[in-house]
Amino acid sequence: MSLADDIASYVADADDANDADSGGLITAAGTVATSPSAVSTDPLTVVLDGSAVAVPVKQFRAFPVFPGMRVGLVRIGTDWVVIGSFTNPGAGTGQQRMAVGADTPPELQTYGIGVAMLMYDVDKTSGLEVGYFFIGVSNTLDSTANEKVMLFGHVKYPTPGDPSSPTASNVKTDHQINLEGFTWFKDSSVRFLDSVPYVRFHSADIIFEQYGVGKPDPAVWFMNHDTWFYGHQVSMNPTEFWVHGRLFQNNVRTVENDGTITATVLGTSNTLIPGAAITDVTKELDGSRMRVRIEGTGYRSNAAYTRLHYGVQIRNNSGGAVVGNYDVGRMGLSVANDRRGYSAVRTLPAIAAGSYTVQVYMRTTTAGGQFELGGTEDCLNLTWEEIH
Repeated sequence: MSLADDIASYVADADDANDADSGGLITAAGTVATSPSAVSTDPLTVVLDGSAVAVPVKQFRAFPVFPGMRVGLVRIGTDWVVIGSFTNPGAGTGQQRMAVGADTPPELQTYGIGVAMLMYDVDKTSGLEVGYFFIGVSNTLDSTANEKVMLFGHVKYPTPGDPSSPTASNVKTDHQINLEGFTWFKDSSVRFLDSVPYVRFHSADIIFEQYGVGKPDPAVWFMNHDTWFYGHQVSMNPTEFWVHGRLFQNNVRTVENDGTITATVLGTSNTLIPGAAITDVTKELDGSRMRVRIEGTGYRSNAAYTRLHYGVQIRNNSGGAVVGNYDVGRMGLSVANDRRGYSAVRTLPAIAAGSYTVQVYMRTTTAGGQFELGGTEDCLNLTWEEIH
């Protein structure tokens, strides 16, 4: 008997049985063999109970079905149509899939998450399933036991490809919202990467701990010390604080040279100082400005009065064109054979977003004026920052 005859015979038998049992409604159950929900080029086929042959079927499009799922079908005209699933997909690896329901993995149940939507992810290089993101509910998280919490989180497998390897310690409940109005960000750093006009926090005494500690001012740290905001105006009152301005993730670059720079500055032309360049500056916005701080020491080695100017040259890393030379500070030198310290800060004009190199230069106001950076005797530090 051919495959076509086998399928036709099975369908005819199923029709007769269902006609007798259901008053004309033809139903069946089966197991999904292939599905476009798992691989977009696959047809939807189901092995109907009592058969070993996967037959093409159709489905109502309100839900995804994956290989291995148990499904119910009805006969509409000449087509078998999947109308629903009895189970979530199995725990096998290697496929990107989604599961919804109350039969959550053991690590989520141990953590008190009994109902969830799980979206599994696969490493594109190895093809192994490496974990999943989830949206779920629980009443045993960072709130009182009787308050239902909705949460957004993730689980990363300690052993890629092994969904049995995670435990409750691998469950990260990144964002929690409960019915009493609490919102928690937990287990992962929170960083704002795009333009934010302001951030406003009520009950500042609860979450505000340090200002400008270990970070370039102005900086606001939260109590876990791994979430921070770079703002440019901060105001507080007894109940809230605001952070205004551009919140950048990577807007600060620093180069520090202590006893490693040797250079001689002689004359009225700008002399670029070797070893005093930041080559990986990334300016994120066209309209933002730049703040530069230069500080260090050097040696005045002749008697003629001169004035020292110091600043930065900014070059575009795409092609090397000079965007501009910006003086930052100056000082008068009137004593021969004298080692001096210098320090200045300047806010520079806006330039286009892009990748740049920022390098310190120096010059004197007289042709015979001379200023030296003497290797192990001197230091030079440069800080660049993007600000609103």
